[in-house]
Amino acid sequence: MKRARPRLTYANVVSTLCLFLVLGGGALAAGVTAAPAGATITIGSDLTEAASTQPIACATFAPTCTSMLARTKQGNLDPAASPADGTVVGFGIKSGAAETVTFRLLHLNAAIAAKLLLVGGTGTGPTVSLPAAGVFEFPASLPIRAGDSVGFDSPGSTAYGACQSGAESWRFSPPLVDAGMAEPPQSSDECELLVNAVIEPSANVRFGKGTVTRTGKAKLVVRLPGPGTLTLSGSEIRTVTRSIASEGSSTVQVHLRGNARGRLARSGHVRVRVSETFAPTGGVAAAESKTINFKGGTP
Repeated sequence: MKRARPRLTYANVVSTLCLFLVLGGGALAAGVTAAPAGATITIGSDLTEAASTQPIACATFAPTCTSMLARTKQGNLDPAASPADGTVVGFGIKSGAAETVTFRLLHLNAAIAAKLLLVGGTGTGPTVSLPAAGVFEFPASLPIRAGDSVGFDSPGSTAYGACQSGAESWRFSPPLVDAGMAEPPQSSDECELLVNAVIEPSANVRFGKGTVTRTGKAKLVVRLPGPGTLTLSGSEIRTVTRSIASEGSSTVQVHLRGNARGRLARSGHVRVRVSETFAPTGGVAAAESKTINFKGGTP
């Protein structure tokens, strides 16, 4: 189904009634469950560039290759890689002709990125048929982690926009394997790969160790799925709110109060019920309560 609007939105994903092929077997596209407004983020191309009329082919020795969007063009406000863990609920592709592609998630090994580009496959979505030139949108349900980028597998594709616009795309022949060995790109260019994804950011927070200083300041290590706002509260701690800039571990300082300080003085540790609320940027807030064992000096 050809779409008139070039920009992938969650509302369009929900209303899309396309026929697509699921990897490993054919099936009708299922509707994506509606989510609250403002509950998604988009990564990848903004799909505003004109698609190529001539396909960019894979290497001659590989009938199929993996194409990855490494950097978006200048002026595109959407990031090329996901800023957060979450779930891909839809994706869009703009092509210049009829073709068949398999949606992919890829991850650059940042630890050695400065010396050697090595990329691994982290997820494989549905195989979809694009019946003609145009913008096409498809529902999906695919876990994504912070730092993942979008791409697809195909024998060659016209889903490339203007070159020398600040964008960069990489190709891997043969295709990358999920959880397989990371590989360097066999070829690259300064053209934007015209693919993007709609993501529901995760609000799942994982608690680590709790420690206490002699002044009663509790330090709690938490692992955040991405940027957003974290609030910790409870009857025995002061409420604290922190703005989180990126995915990863963070140490949050809280103050014990009430009977918790006395119990800590007597035994050297104290179990406190902590309630956390995390509102991911572009996503839906979630709340959870957990008992944390704080160990440390006497306040």
